[in-house]
Amino acid sequence: VFIAAFAPDANEPVGAFTERYPSDLAASLIPDAAGFLYIDIAKYHNVFAGDLSVQLTRVMAVAQKPVHGSVLGQSVPAAAWRTIPSWYLVAQEDRAISPQLERFYAKRMNAKTSEIKSSHLPFISHPRTGRRTNRGGGERQSAMNCALRASLGQTFAIWGPWQEGAL
Repeated sequence: VFIAAFAPDANEPVGAFTERYPSDLAASLIPDAAGFLYIDIAKYHNVFAGDLSVQLTRVMAVAQKPVHGSVLGQSVPAAAWRTIPSWYLVAQEDRAISPQLERFYAKRMNAKTSEIKSSHLPFISHPRTGRRTNRGGGERQSAMNCALRASLGQTFAIWGPWQEGAL
């Protein structure tokens, strides 16, 4: 399950398509002396979590965990989506990863795809989106529901209290 995420193929660098599908994230990253990258605190809200309150994103900005700059050049030897069914949730208002890049990944992996009007953090800004929906008389699960159940159970439990209005 991929939620507004990079989805590289085998031996493909994570950042392989960031020039073809640019976003605001690259210009918002600040490196430290060890090569770790942080999102500029002043830009965090607009780039990473524009549909969350400023109050909440201030807390998130100062508590963010960095990523090492070398990550965008790294690759994996195999892509799980090549051998197992995949789901992808495109965040239509994502400014960290281009929604066009998210759609490219989803199409390439033949993922069951859903879209949501959200920033890069739909599991926080739209926590109820993951509920089962009943369409046309048959039940189906959204990509968000699959994500919350399959891969974000613990993360979502940690983030849950940070939902809008909780601070």
